[in-house]
Amino acid sequence: MYNLHRTTVLVIAAGSALLGLATTAGAQTNPGSKIVFLSTRHIVPQPPPGLDLNPQVQIYIMNADGTDPTRLTEFTGSKIAPVCSPDGRQVAFQSRPPGFPLPTIFLMNADGTDLRPLVSGGNFPSWSPNGKQIAFHTAGQPREISVIDIDTLELTNLTNNPADDFRADWSPDGQKIAFTSNRDGNIQIYVMNADGSKPTRLTSTAATDMAPDWSPDGRQIVFQSNRDHPQFPDIDQPGFEIYVMNADATEPTRLTDNLARDLDPAWSPNGRQIVFDSDRDVPLTRQLYVMSWDGTDQRALTGPPGENSHASWCRGRAVEP
Repeated sequence: MYNLHRTTVLVIAAGSALLGLATTAGAQTNPGSKIVFLSTRHIVPQPPPGLDLNPQVQIYIMNADGTDPTRLTEFTGSKIAPVCSPDGRQVAFQSRPPGFPLPTIFLMNADGTDLRPLVSGGNFPSWSPNGKQIAFHTAGQPREISVIDIDTLELTNLTNNPADDFRADWSPDGQKIAFTSNRDGNIQIYVMNADGSKPTRLTSTAATDMAPDWSPDGRQIVFQSNRDHPQFPDIDQPGFEIYVMNADATEPTRLTDNLARDLDPAWSPNGRQIVFDSDRDVPLTRQLYVMSWDGTDQRALTGPPGENSHASWCRGRAVEP
């Protein structure tokens, strides 16, 4: 057990059978153009909005065009932020099944087999480019950015700040980690070296800038912000849009234009597309959309029944699409 600045993080290693958790039995998936995401589409009758807190939400994988959605998990417990390993063979995600006192980061194969918990007290995992480490933010207040070595289970705390540090994302070259923090007042995007040194503020607005995701070439960062709708400060209100900026924070550009919630952007492996959540069609009911890197050609990937959100591409950052 490790005490990381008032937040307890416990490294755990156990098989899914011992925990009574279930995944699908070897769902057929092919590495490449796949998207992993959360969904409540299987729940009958259709549940009210609120996917992030629904204990019946499950993880799915589908083709990048939205076809052939396949369910990967079958156990009760909230789930957030599924992300594929750089080689596309594993999925890390946050969940809190019954009997788990804290949110826990789990690993499983990309076909839904070999489910196992990795670290208790961890949220929003982000793989290192070599697939050997996972960055995450700790549970509790204040949140901090930490890293766990998947083989040795060694934990390293990267931030030590009385404010909130959360939603980390590793740069493609492995040298930097972008993250969200309110250490200077309002919630903004920062970057630091992968060892936690030299934290530097990237955005500087009176609004909320958060959830950074590096482009595959490392030149840009996509993120969500309410900077054009400051009258809606809450993430449960309309007004958050998707933006992109250079990795040095220059040339911020708005990609979406909806009085809705456009959230959780993630780049495709070749950098040509961005997947994101939006409730633009039904208020408070998120679905998945995709657009070109410049914001054009926005189209829905999913629809009712249920909600769909927290998508990310599989098979690393160097293949189609």
